[in-house]
Amino acid sequence: MNSTVSPLFKTLVTYSVFIFIFLTGIFTRSFLGLNLFSFLLGELAIGFCFALSLYFLFYGRPKQFFNFKKTRFNIIHKLIIIYFLARILINFSDISLYNFKVSSYIWTIAFIYFGVIIGSFSSNGLIPKSLMLSMPLFVYIFQTGNYPNFIISFFQNNSDKFQFMKASDMVMIVIASSFYIKQYSSKHTFGLFWGYFLFSLFLPLVAANSRGAVGGLVLFFILNTIFSFKELKKLRLKIILLIFVCIGIFSISSLRVSGVTFDTSNNQSNLSLVEELPAAVKKIADEKSTEDVFLSFYIQEGRIYSTDPTTNWRLDIWQDVFEDLKDKNRLIRGYGYGEIIPVMTDPSAPGRLGRDGLNENVHNYFVNTLARGGFINLALFIYLNIALIKLLRFSDLKNHAFTFMLPCLFMASVDIPMEGVQFPLIYYFFIGYYLSERTLKSDRRK
Repeated sequence: MNSTVSPLFKTLVTYSVFIFIFLTGIFTRSFLGLNLFSFLLGELAIGFCFALSLYFLFYGRPKQFFNFKKTRFNIIHKLIIIYFLARILINFSDISLYNFKVSSYIWTIAFIYFGVIIGSFSSNGLIPKSLMLSMPLFVYIFQTGNYPNFIISFFQNNSDKFQFMKASDMVMIVIASSFYIKQYSSKHTFGLFWGYFLFSLFLPLVAANSRGAVGGLVLFFILNTIFSFKELKKLRLKIILLIFVCIGIFSISSLRVSGVTFDTSNNQSNLSLVEELPAAVKKIADEKSTEDVFLSFYIQEGRIYSTDPTTNWRLDIWQDVFEDLKDKNRLIRGYGYGEIIPVMTDPSAPGRLGRDGLNENVHNYFVNTLARGGFINLALFIYLNIALIKLLRFSDLKNHAFTFMLPCLFMASVDIPMEGVQFPLIYYFFIGYYLSERTLKSDRRK
């Protein structure tokens, strides 16, 4: 396979890509905001994805990398691109860079193909494993108060924006690292336990930042446990040890995230620990309480409301998008890509653009696809994700495809990760990377 490509080239490209993923993972928006050749790094990444999309649209897939037959995913992806291009050509006079900025959620899909190619190159050597192991640890250290000042200064001087990491990006890193180590760790038990270690470590941090991300992280834990149940049953006594270790990690992380410190004065450290740990957990839980949200929904005059302000803000936008599309007879075709989604600039609902006036996101991946391209676009994207799950089940992931994809899609349905760049790049890259396993299996059978 790939006999025309030298081993040295494969190694250099693989290591370069994993370094790029590593830097994107720990610095996210700040890293992709770096200027390169008068463009932002994120813009260049989208441009690369756009070029990949057009290549695979017109020229198909190189057989040396894609040995499996045409799939529903491949067909649907082409339909999504064709539908977008048709919309743009119809309104040719309105073509601008803005069209491609707000359609980035389309072009990042092409990173799947790139992931397949890199997956076929990779030997999953020491450097990729080291980067995937260390990435979540760097994220945790940086996001719990130890962000080096020289790095902050670097991004403030060289990037268009310095931004601390969003909770959804943290969960994406947890999921990506967990799956990679589980797939390619030489010791199966370590790979299996790595995900539980990261869950325990990150749960307090994520809980202190975002309720939607907590839902994604908990969903990952539940699905990972369900689909690993047979493997966990074989470990027996090791499970008991794992539970105690996870409780200890969660406790230490909660104390760190909450800012509660041990009182070692007067030789009463043990008593302080017993008192301060519940206080730390309660502090984190109170900051982003999910219980109140589930009990806060009510219906009035045909609309859904919430007594929680943040949740109600999102519900209001989503319903306004649907009603505005309906009133303007645009439910089928959407608003298009030439303007900000109108409800975000509604003068009767001030504050939707955020404090800096730059927020254009409706905080929902599926509502965004509906708003931009109507029901046609939404149906294509729903079918795209279903096709990806089915395709992944033919790889080594099998049912774990649900564990990888569903938590990410859940977070995307309540927040903005898919409307950015860093989250979908990592998400789609690793979907493609794991799909390369199917290609490799096909070669081995031949």
